[in-house]
Order: sequence, then C-alpha cells, then structure tokens
Amino acid sequence: MSVISPSNQLVKTVQFGHGYGATGVAVSPSTGDIYVTNNPSDSVAVLDPFSNTVIDTIQLSSGTGPVAVAVDPGTGNVYVANNGNGTVSVFNSSNSFIKTVNIGASTAPLSLAVSGDVYVANSGNGTVSLTYPTNNTVVNTINVGGSPVGVAAGPTGVPGAGDIYVASDGAGSGGTVSVVNPAHTILETINVGDLPSGVAVSPTGPQAGDIYVTNTGNGTCQ
Repeated sequence: MSVISPSNQLVKTVQFGHGYGATGVAVSPSTGDIYVTNNPSDSVAVLDPFSNTVIDTIQLSSGTGPVAVAVDPGTGNVYVANNGNGTVSVFNSSNSFIKTVNIGASTAPLSLAVSGDVYVANSGNGTVSLTYPTNNTVVNTINVGGSPVGVAAGPTGVPGAGDIYVASDGAGSGGTVSVVNPAHTILETINVGDLPSGVAVSPTGPQAGDIYVTNTGNGTCQ
C-alpha cells in the first residue's frame, strides 16, 4: 500500500508480504486507523496512522473473500463487504466482532458506503442492499440493474445531500451511475464510460457534491 502526503509526495510503501491481495481501504474518522482488506487470506489489516505499520489483523472465515471496507463516522464501526460468500462483517472500533450480515450467496458484493445507513453494491444480481446500522439487518433492496461495482455517499450541506451514487457495468452497453435519494428511490440514471469501477463525491470546497467516476474500459475519469 502506498502512503501519500497532502503535498502529493510518496511517504511510505507498506509491505504486507507475499500473497497479500490488498483490494479495499478505509480510514476511521475517529481513530485514524487504516483498514485494508486482503482477499486471498480472508483478513483485514489494521494500520497505525502515525507509523503506517500493521498493528492488528482481523481474521475472517475461510472463503469469505473481503474486497471492500467502510467505517461509520458516527459509531466507528467497521463494515467489510465479502465477495466470496455474500456477507458483510461488522466490527466495532476496537476491532471486536459484532455480527455477520447475510446479503445473499449470489449477490457477490463489491463495495459499500455508510451514510447513516449502510449501502452494499451487489455485482452478482444488480442490486444495492440497505442495512440499518442499529441492528445490522437488511431492510431494503434497490434494483439498479447491470453489475454494481462502486458506491459512494453524497456529503451534507450541498444539493443532493444524502444521495447515494452507484456505478454499474452495463455488460457491453456502457456504464451507468444511478442516483438514489434517502427515500431509496432512483432519481436518475447517468450514462458514463465503459466498465465503471470507482465512484467518489467531493465533500468540501467549490466542487462539493461533484461526482467522479473511473471507467476501466476506456481509461477515463468523468
């Protein structure tokens, strides 16, 4: 994993060892701890933000296949999307296990975002699962179509605050970004480039609320 300073200088390269497949990364707003998912070893590494060294390893069940991680800014709870068995693992800020949320064996979750509720993008069946963080139970499923691979939450205090943005691969027909409001209704579907993979929303400044999408199929960012 590469650590880059605010001045865009490479600070450090963190070595996890042979066979480590680092896929997802998230930073806790409260502790600053960094969480990195390792798909091949079914684990999540926890890094100290000051030394950028591994201080803990969260071991998941065999075949879990963790690919993405997000941290609830309110509670500090950590959510891990497991592509291998269609679940989300929930841990508290002390890295103690809370619950395994069953999304579905065929859902193949690839990413997740926390915006009050937890949104899980399921590449296997074209849906986004909504989970309440109070009881970590799936309470709604939103059909966005295609193969959802990325999800991000809009910041507060801007137009569209609280909206969720879901990037989906259109299986040969180009990609889309679905805009879902807090009432879990799809407001709009935006056509983007081929094979969109990541989506992010600018939280502050003059570009607050702007959406950025990386398109793997044609090497662009919109």
